[in-house]
Amino acid sequence: MTIPLSEISSDGRFIALKAAINSEINTIANIYGPNKDTEAVKFYRNLSKLLRNDEFGNEENIIFGGDFNCPLDITLDKKGGLPIPRKYVINSMDELQNEFDLHDTKKPNIAKLYLGALFILCILTTRLLAHI
Repeated sequence: MTIPLSEISSDGRFIALKAAINSEINTIANIYGPNKDTEAVKFYRNLSKLLRNDEFGNEENIIFGGDFNCPLDITLDKKGGLPIPRKYVINSMDELQNEFDLHDTKKPNIAKLYLGALFILCILTTRLLAHI
């Protein structure tokens, strides 16, 4: 595996890298989304810009993991607390998912894939941080 490019946000909210795994280029990111709606909308729009730029983006294989701090579906993704709708944040996340053809692997039919991708993300993040 080689890591030709990496980026860590100045606020510590994401680490993203391009990794060549078995000669396939992948964009992998670990996300910690903001809690406040206005910050979250801006964060996901900036993430979309990063993925569109020539150096980083335009990959078919994109893996996101982390804490998005916004349940897309309150019935599936949230337990406890107040069920506060976050319409604008969800719209921003939907735009990101649609633009890059991303899928929520947490859904029951692909839960095993989610765990596998999360495991790989943890390994890659650890290796990247060892090189910084």
